[in-house]
Amino acid sequence: MKRSLFWNVMFYIFVAFVVLESVFPFYYAIITSLKTGSQIFYITYLPVIPTSQAEFAHLFDNYYAVLFSGNGTFLRNIWNSIWVSTWTVAVALFLAPQQLMLWRVSALPVASFC
Repeated sequence: MKRSLFWNVMFYIFVAFVVLESVFPFYYAIITSLKTGSQIFYITYLPVIPTSQAEFAHLFDNYYAVLFSGNGTFLRNIWNSIWVSTWTVAVALFLAPQQLMLWRVSALPVASFC
């Protein structure tokens, strides 16, 4: 059954709305992270393009402050998360075949000796 042009257009408008609504928070978080402390209070939905060399030099100061200040605690926490998640996946992959084997053995019919 072929849909009418109206419903095709409405479907794509709905898909565009859902995509825009789900992507916009990430976009706004990135735009806000590039602002200075005083610029955060001015709401802009488009990125502020640096007009001078001095503004461009301070564009990534927030990222530098998070990554390399505070005795490296942020990078250590990121490494800890990677370490724990890697070992969790490794243990789960190691235990999965044993669990499958036990499940299959338990599903075998039991012979009665009565």
